[in-house]
Amino acid sequence: MTAAAAALCIAGLDQAHTSGLAAGGGVDFYTACAPLLASTLASVVTLALGPPVLRLLLRWSRRRRGAILLLGLGRIARTPAPAAVTVFILTLALSTADLTLALHRTPGGAATQTSATQPLAQPSASYLAALAAAALAAGCLIVALAAFGEAAQRRASTARLTVTGMTAGQGHGVMLVELAAPVLLAVVGGTLTAFALPWAVRPALSAVLGGSGTRLSPATFAAPVSALIPLALAAGLLGAALARRGAAGALRLGDQAQGD
Repeated sequence: MTAAAAALCIAGLDQAHTSGLAAGGGVDFYTACAPLLASTLASVVTLALGPPVLRLLLRWSRRRRGAILLLGLGRIARTPAPAAVTVFILTLALSTADLTLALHRTPGGAATQTSATQPLAQPSASYLAALAAAALAAGCLIVALAAFGEAAQRRASTARLTVTGMTAGQGHGVMLVELAAPVLLAVVGGTLTAFALPWAVRPALSAVLGGSGTRLSPATFAAPVSALIPLALAAGLLGAALARRGAAGALRLGDQAQGD
């Protein structure tokens, strides 16, 4: 399945590189979707790299003092599904957002380009901007839902560790490691993907948006990363807090029912 997606991705990017996005007078759906397909494939590759990276981090954390990092990574290893979903969605979201900024930084992609000379410039940029915003919002929502869904197991694990003397602050630190590790892996995968994509479709972007190409710099990727990391962590903490509040409410209702 991954090999087939890789073949389709490479073929689509090659066609976009040689023929452009509007071969034959109209936008070709396959070549236009090639960057999105490449982002999806990069998400799959980043997800596949997650387990070996996690094993390396676990070995490294065992040799260091303090148990918060080791406990957080160990919790990810025991229940990898929420982290896997987070990595996949956030990698796709970040690469899409980075590509959108690259499009806006392309000469002709800005609002100064008239619709008469480049009729596809504004629709393409507006569409990808909306797609990037939706992808970032969906990624943060997935992080919140993953944290909410795993709240029961997290509370049970924290209760067992509390018996050994772990404080509430240390428990919050473990949860923060559990949330931050997938987000940081997604940041690396999404940024590397977005750095290569504009180069692959540079001729197509120049033909559609006008100008000579896409300008990339570290500042291009700073805005999506600086927005994604705090938003994703805040969404995860919010999901965990809502789960704790729901559990506390259920316990209070149970106590009231027993009292009646």
